[in-house]
Amino acid sequence: MITDTMKLTYRNAGIFSVILFGISSLFIGYLVYRLPADVSTRLRDLDQAQRQGLSQVTGRLGLVVGIGLASGLAAILSLVLGARRRELSVALPVSFAPEALPSVTVGVAPQNVTERLEPVEQAWRKGDAATRLERVLRTLCNQLEACQGALFLTTESEGRWFIDFRAGYAYGLPESGRLRFEFGEGLAGQVAKEGQGVHLSSVPDHYIVVLSGLGKASPNHLIIAPIPGSGELAPVAGVLEIASFRAFTAADEELIRRVAALVATEQAGIREAADQTEVVDAGPVH
Repeated sequence: MITDTMKLTYRNAGIFSVILFGISSLFIGYLVYRLPADVSTRLRDLDQAQRQGLSQVTGRLGLVVGIGLASGLAAILSLVLGARRRELSVALPVSFAPEALPSVTVGVAPQNVTERLEPVEQAWRKGDAATRLERVLRTLCNQLEACQGALFLTTESEGRWFIDFRAGYAYGLPESGRLRFEFGEGLAGQVAKEGQGVHLSSVPDHYIVVLSGLGKASPNHLIIAPIPGSGELAPVAGVLEIASFRAFTAADEELIRRVAALVATEQAGIREAADQTEVVDAGPVH
């Protein structure tokens, strides 16, 4: 596995090579430009016709060398810019709403997704309700072989919508212990605002950092999926964020959709039960 230090070393070496190539190109270009004059100065004994013939030869030589240097520089710049564009490329948004889930996904074995979903459902049903989201997220990350995950739920405050951090897997929290994004803030907030998931195929270095006892590294792939809401208030009930060192398959994306739908359904049930409790506690209105 390529570490952050190795990536930084390769990048610095590439930058140094481009700079060195540019300086060398300028120097060689200057020498080629001066070549006809230098040759003419040193071969003064030749007659005018011979000088003109020699000048034509050196001119063609300079043209060939110049084209070669320019082509090499253009190729290096094209590779650098192309790598940068790939680094920041984002896949087209895909709806993660439950109604958008197909009954059979092309190229994905339904039984495989169903089998992988079963441990997540068991994690939801078993154990303490207070740690339910942590168990679900941990089980999902294990099924995906993901290295990091976070689950945010939607909250409302003073007429503004936010997503609050509720569960994490290998996720570092700030010292305050609270992480919140307003709708439209950052990638997670934008997903919450639009209700459209994003899939980063090549995450920039240091955008995400996974720590362990042996060091740290940056995952290469990231999926941010909305947890569908009821549509009555907020467009989504939360956001699910999963990072991995390996590329996500179509089956992985389908599993994430289904887990998001599962959490959405369960959260809707919890909210409905809470609303009914409030009505009962309030008693009849006289």
